[in-house]
Amino acid sequence: MGNVAIIPCDNGLGHLRRCYLLGLKFANNDHDVTILTPVSKFKLFQNLFGANKNLKNINFSAGWRLAESAKRSAPMTDWINQLPNLRKYNLVISDNLPEILVIRPDAVLSGHFFWHDIYPNIQIYYRELCKDLIEKYTPMVIGTEFFSSAAVKKCKNYKPTGIYIFGEADFDQRGKDSILISGGSTSIIREKLIKIFEDIVSDQRFSPYNFYIDNQILAYSKISLSRNALNEHNNVNRNSHNIFIAEYNKFMYKKIDIALCRPGIGTVSDLLQYGCYPICFNEFENKEMQDNIFRLKSFGLGSSLDIFSSIDTLLKCITSIKANKNHFLKELSNQNFNGADITYNLLANYKW
Repeated sequence: MGNVAIIPCDNGLGHLRRCYLLGLKFANNDHDVTILTPVSKFKLFQNLFGANKNLKNINFSAGWRLAESAKRSAPMTDWINQLPNLRKYNLVISDNLPEILVIRPDAVLSGHFFWHDIYPNIQIYYRELCKDLIEKYTPMVIGTEFFSSAAVKKCKNYKPTGIYIFGEADFDQRGKDSILISGGSTSIIREKLIKIFEDIVSDQRFSPYNFYIDNQILAYSKISLSRNALNEHNNVNRNSHNIFIAEYNKFMYKKIDIALCRPGIGTVSDLLQYGCYPICFNEFENKEMQDNIFRLKSFGLGSSLDIFSSIDTLLKCITSIKANKNHFLKELSNQNFNGADITYNLLANYKW
């Protein structure tokens, strides 16, 4: 049994989702695991994926507000000076943050991209520091093979893994009668998704569908739900639609046929796990999202639309998806969904 520290980048929720699933795998195998992340986010995944007595939390923000730091003079590596002492940990895993190598040259890096590679306005010193550290220490770099960027795959000690999921993959299409509208944990395309949601609800051509809507989209939309519609077990009728608040659990995903979403890795992984087809809205200045969309489209596992697309265009896209659903399911069956298992096995045999 060993002591393991996992430090996810505190930007969005995708990094912590992957780290929590990996932490559970270590904890289930009798390792003492500490995830350094804000306690509120830790509890979110504890509620979603379950707790383990060996899986603990230190309330900490690693690399937080990286985007903001990139636009100002504040050093992007300040967070490593605020870390607690890591000496007691046999293994340190840093998700998307290579600068951990400054204080732990033996750390393992996790993630499918590097900020210094995809962010166009990153501070020059930070870009050069990360490149130099990776070249000097040649750390093990673990990334989901399907999503890993070229820069990650070029690392000398890169190890591919599968898609991270909780539980088993389930592509059963029975009972799928709903559309999910989700903008992820950020507000980047929220306004546009609110407009799409409001337009769809007023369009009778979408009457065959029920809708699961991200709470943040509902909160700012003109569509108001009564108090008895606070979860998927209650509903309110609006223009022949049943509208539910998205709770991102197995019950919801089993109902989702198509998702209108921002293609963050966490969102897409959950959708693919349950055979839900993602229609992704592009952010033209976000290389991470563009790369994710490119990979999904290349394998026939998703489509993309301009955020300003008309409802007619969206309806045509949905019609085409339904006509080609068998191809989607065939490609989906070829994917590896054992990301946490593969990563654990790699690291369990790693010389700590």
